[in-house]
Amino acid sequence: MGEGCPAQFRRHPPTAALRPIGIADFRFEGYPTVLRDLQGRQGHPVRATISDPGPLLLSCMLELNDTREGVLNIAFKIAVLSCLERTPPGETPWPT
Repeated sequence: MGEGCPAQFRRHPPTAALRPIGIADFRFEGYPTVLRDLQGRQGHPVRATISDPGPLLLSCMLELNDTREGVLNIAFKIAVLSCLERTPPGETPWPT
C-alpha cells in the first residue's frame, strides 16, 4: 500500500466495504497538488488585484479597527466612482 495512506488502512485495507458498491480494485495513490502561494516562492502565485477581496474582507485580513475599516470603505467607494466616471458609455470599467 501507499506510503501516505493511514496506518490502519495499511494493515486492513477497506476492500471488504468497497466490494458491495462495485469497487474491486481499490488502492491508495498519491495525487499531485499545487498549492497557492501569496509570495509565489513555493507554490502557484496568486494573481489578484487589491479590489478582488473588497473592502470588508481586506479589512478583516489586515485586522483593521472600525475607524480604519471605514476609511478603507470610503477609499474603495471613491475609487469605484472615479473609475466609473472615466469609463466611456457602453463599456465596463473592469475586464470581462
